[in-house]
Amino acid sequence: AFVEGYIKPISMGIAGVVLVIAAWKLPKEQLATVSIVLSVAWFVLARRVGASYFNALVGNLTQGSDVRDMTARQLSQMKDEQTTTVLLRQLEVEDEEAVIFALEIIGRIRPHHARQAVEAKLRHPSETVREAALNTLGRMEAKKSVEALCPCLSDESSKVRAAAARALGMIGEEVDEERLTPLLLDPVEEVRVESMVALTKTASLDGILLVAERVREMLKSDSTEDRSTAAHILGRLKTRHFTPSLLPLARESDPRVRMAALRALGEAGDPRGLPVILAAMEDRSYRYRARKAALNTVDRHKKAGTKAVIEALKNETLPSAQARGLEILGHCSGEGVLPLCLQYLHDTSAEVR
Repeated sequence: AFVEGYIKPISMGIAGVVLVIAAWKLPKEQLATVSIVLSVAWFVLARRVGASYFNALVGNLTQGSDVRDMTARQLSQMKDEQTTTVLLRQLEVEDEEAVIFALEIIGRIRPHHARQAVEAKLRHPSETVREAALNTLGRMEAKKSVEALCPCLSDESSKVRAAAARALGMIGEEVDEERLTPLLLDPVEEVRVESMVALTKTASLDGILLVAERVREMLKSDSTEDRSTAAHILGRLKTRHFTPSLLPLARESDPRVRMAALRALGEAGDPRGLPVILAAMEDRSYRYRARKAALNTVDRHKKAGTKAVIEALKNETLPSAQARGLEILGHCSGEGVLPLCLQYLHDTSAEVR
């Protein structure tokens, strides 16, 4: 932060001042010589300072979460060979957290020549490291790693099995559906969800139809677990086509089903779901999730989302519900927002005002 905030702008400013003065005082030949000397000096200094800066950043791998997050942002921007080399070196240290952090940064930078080093971590004794390696391969969309990660589908850890299925879905390469279909009966919901999502992205038409039939059965099931799982799957697919199926679930009284449906509506970002989402904000148990879903929807579909919020407000008479709707409207823009806000400034309810 010190280098980015102070050293870099000050040094660039000094260099600019020197060149301005030189251009004013020196003839063209001498100015060219000075420019070449400054360029060479800058290059040498940048190499030395850059190495120290990078090593300092890497040293933050074992620091607290705030420092680590800042380090992640910095390292993700330094997409050069030296960055990758140091990160690959970090994969060999004993500190498990440092290895996981290095894997996360590699996933952001996505250097393809790091694939084999990441694959090697799939055999790490720690399930957390194996899970992180799978997530990294998924972000890298490493198609050549499909065969290497498939054995992880039968890992003893449910987190690893879920991560393996998720990675296959992110990579999107065609996979024999027989490798994924056994996970449809996995005792852990997360594994079942990730395997169904992966099947829709990697399998043949038969695999996709199998998932569709399973989801249809779960939506009609009397089991709240089945219905919440179905909502979770539809949300992971992130498409507006499933909104009609999610709306009834978002009105259910069962908290698990309703919460899963609200999350799915937010991930789909369909403005048609906003009236139900805004209504859910009335209940404190669902307010955080519903607010997040509403904000995601208006962010993805600003014009249609704003229109849906305005229409919902016009049809609402309960002051507390109007206040929740206005809270979302504050994140919208476009025609009709300002006049409606001005209108509610004179409302009889203090909460609305």
